[in-house]
Amino acid sequence: MCINDGWDFTFSENHWSTLETTKRFVHKILLPFLHSQLEQLTLPKQHKMIWLLDCWSVHKNNEFLDLHK
Repeated sequence: MCINDGWDFTFSENHWSTLETTKRFVHKILLPFLHSQLEQLTLPKQHKMIWLLDCWSVHKNNEFLDLHK
C-alpha cells in the first residue's frame, strides 16, 4: 500500500524482514536516499556508499547478496 504523501507501508506474514521486504527497503528508501545525498553533496553518480548489515538470515541469503554486489 502506497500513500500519496510519500509514505510506504509494507509487512511480512510473520512481521520479520524477508528478502522481499528488504528489497523493497533498498528500492524505496535506501537508493532514493543515496541519490538525493549524491545530488545534494554534488558527488559523482558512481560514488560508493557503505551499507553496514548485521548477520540477520536475510542479509546472508545468496540471492540478496548477489543483488547488492
